[in-house]
Amino acid sequence: RDIGVTGVQTCALPISAHRALSRAHALGANDPDTLGLLGWSNAGLQRWLAAETAYRRALMLDPGSYDWRLGLADALVRQQRADEGLLILGELIEERPESIALWRRQAMAHLAAGKRIEAAEDLEILEGLGGGDFETRSLLGDLYLEQDMPALAASQHIAALADVAAPDPSRAFEALRTLTRQRQLVAAQSLVDRLEADHVAGFDEPERRELEGLVARLAAQTTQGAAEAEALERIVDADPLDGEA
Repeated sequence: RDIGVTGVQTCALPISAHRALSRAHALGANDPDTLGLLGWSNAGLQRWLAAETAYRRALMLDPGSYDWRLGLADALVRQQRADEGLLILGELIEERPESIALWRRQAMAHLAAGKRIEAAEDLEILEGLGGGDFETRSLLGDLYLEQDMPALAASQHIAALADVAAPDPSRAFEALRTLTRQRQLVAAQSLVDRLEADHVAGFDEPERRELEGLVARLAAQTTQGAAEAEALERIVDADPLDGEA
């Protein structure tokens, strides 16, 4: 058992810790720490049913353990039993309502359960706690798009772009395409302005061409006559295969 614990403490590969812990368990180590660490090592090997079994046995002996309850919740979500995992996560959040890690986990579990509105609510709380980052803000922007909240969607993607020095613009581009198709011109323009002002220098050539096309499409939707014709010409220049233009 000591070898297995040392493996966990030194972040050894789960397979090494698992061998030592399994040997200790076979020799009679049935305390909650050994069982819980067996759960951890099985989870590291993506053996989710075995992880669940070990965590449950550990919790029979130590029902208040935060780590083993959290591990069990993760194992359940990984087995497409997100609703069961959410029950545990809800209990843990009641105990630690300021935990950024728990709100993030609950958001991902809600997504796994198909509860996208609840996931958005979790991410809003996460943002309020100061735990938002590029990934969670981009995700929240996407969820706002699904809920027909274009201004909030654009603001979250703008916040995501500001979060890192060299962000991947693909999520913002996809949001911009959707806003443009939906003719949400104010929200789309705010996102275009941020992309043009702060990030265009870091774009590769295909990204620059796409941005030019989206800018032109916005112009075509907001202008008439000669200005619209000019905008459509810019769309074709940016993407000659654009059938909509």
